[in-house]
Amino acid sequence: MIHFRRADERDLAAAVSVLTAAFAEHEIYREKFRPLFGSNRSYIDFLNRLHAVMVKAAMRHHICLLAEVDGRLMAVVTIHKLGSHPVGILSFLRAGAWRMWQYIPQLLAFQKVFGEGSKEAKKRGVSTLYLELLGVLPDYQGQGVGGLFISKGLELLAKEEKCQRLTLITHTESNCRFYKKNGFKQLDVRDVEGVKTWTFEKNLADVYTF
Repeated sequence: MIHFRRADERDLAAAVSVLTAAFAEHEIYREKFRPLFGSNRSYIDFLNRLHAVMVKAAMRHHICLLAEVDGRLMAVVTIHKLGSHPVGILSFLRAGAWRMWQYIPQLLAFQKVFGEGSKEAKKRGVSTLYLELLGVLPDYQGQGVGGLFISKGLELLAKEEKCQRLTLITHTESNCRFYKKNGFKQLDVRDVEGVKTWTFEKNLADVYTF
């Protein structure tokens, strides 16, 4: 049985490990970012540091949610509650981004794709949860874990936070099919730095009474 809970600082290393394992071979990461590194070792080091910053910032200012089975961490989500504490450059620097100075060109490339790409999803304003990262361990991918995370984890979290919408961006057609299957509607599609970027929204006002 899957158990969902909010992460705290003690979960940082495990959460980072799951996210890096989940995204290292993701086609966009592999095609867009992997060529920017001289070795696979530096690529993985970058992902570990990047995910550590993103998880820390989410835990301190917003939400990092975990999914466990029999005590084993299998999936991680970082979420921003729009309209509350804005997570900007200062938040990321305090979360450790300053330690990534040697990866400035790669960070800028990442920011162009994901920072610019998320603007439409973040326009929804208050009463919205923006799904920043959803990472599932490779061993559990394709087994319905992501769908359960949305229906049993994120939707209940949205009710708890009194948020009426979930928004997100994605970059593959297979992910588009997944989110449509789980009740999301496409809001936008555009090219961002050569990466096709879809924006999705799920309205929860018809599901829950807030």
